[in-house]
Amino acid sequence: MQNLLNIIGFIKYEIFGCLILMKRRYANYKFMKESNASISLDAFPTGGWRGTFIGKNTRINSNFTLRNKNGNLFIGENCLIASKVTIIINQYDTKKKEISLKDMKYADVKINDNVLIGTDSIIMPGVEIGRGAVIGANSVVTKDVKPFSIVAGSPAKHISFRKVNE
Repeated sequence: MQNLLNIIGFIKYEIFGCLILMKRRYANYKFMKESNASISLDAFPTGGWRGTFIGKNTRINSNFTLRNKNGNLFIGENCLIASKVTIIINQYDTKKKEISLKDMKYADVKINDNVLIGTDSIIMPGVEIGRGAVIGANSVVTKDVKPFSIVAGSPAKHISFRKVNE
């Protein structure tokens, strides 16, 4: 009898999980259609897409995570964001004695047009990435990136400027 109850509990858990996943994917689908961008259905915006603008012809690939509660994210047109990229808007005041959700702050992130962000990169709060910049895979971007820069590393450091053919 206990095994039967365990199986029923497991099935209820799986059905609930599927419903949540379907709801999240539908929200992604609706946002993608509104923004005229291409967003993987498994993108995960904690706090939803509120405060997010994504320009046309931008592609956000699988396992994208947006950590945002009250801030704003601007992603320009023609950007390519690879798999497993995380953009963090929320931040905590680490100078306070106790760290809690009620003290969470945010710093907006801006990614200008024609930016390429490599796989497994993390964009930290308050960063602006200039037009045409390239962020190497596995980079942690903690400071603003100049237009047409190539940066990589943890923390991301300037490597060179792109040579652009008009």
